[in-house]
Amino acid sequence: MPFVNGKFYMNPAYGQAAERARAAHAASDHAAANPQDQDAHWVTIGGKHVLIQEMQPGQAQHGTQKLTKKSENAILESSLTAEQAVAFEDAVADAGKKYGINPNILVGIAVKESSLRPGYETNLGGSAAGLMGLTDRVQNAYGLNNQVAMGSSPTAITCQVYVAASYLRDLMHDPVPSSHPSHQLEIALGYYRSNRHDVNRAIASKGGYNAMLKLRYQNEALGSYIKTVESYQ
Repeated sequence: MPFVNGKFYMNPAYGQAAERARAAHAASDHAAANPQDQDAHWVTIGGKHVLIQEMQPGQAQHGTQKLTKKSENAILESSLTAEQAVAFEDAVADAGKKYGINPNILVGIAVKESSLRPGYETNLGGSAAGLMGLTDRVQNAYGLNNQVAMGSSPTAITCQVYVAASYLRDLMHDPVPSSHPSHQLEIALGYYRSNRHDVNRAIASKGGYNAMLKLRYQNEALGSYIKTVESYQ
């Protein structure tokens, strides 16, 4: 059975790597005087001040939604350091539970937006940047300064994931996605990748939802982007 240190992993190799990183991180934290105080940061998410605190390894509450083998492999094969990978895994689990987003969707977004590269900046136009592809507008709206949005520290990665999860949750509750419950997540992902105006105009057209899927952004159809993100579930 793929259990490592009492935790279930779809991919035992990933589990072993993650648990080794957790053990190393825990040893480092134990030597620090007040790690919780040092790693706490306030950000504004959805109009509310939220304390984002870098979690101790293994502290995330995964609930019933585990990372799939595809998500684990993506993290294992990425350029993330062991410490960054642990922070990212804990963040997608905890933020996903807090905002009602499948953590594997957050992994899929990170793969598509940055290929899981902290500090990534697109060269295809637009202002999306960082691990989760957050635009300047989103960064400003959710109180995330550019230094943190482009940062690669475990705390910066945690903040980026929390904002992405909150933002996606808010997009899902916009009027158009809410009125299309069978495609609520897909329309929200279309907003996340492109913009409300183009997506809403496509959905209101004769082609409806299928017209939205054919919209192109950064040389890719939204349908392809959405399909890939959802494939991590």
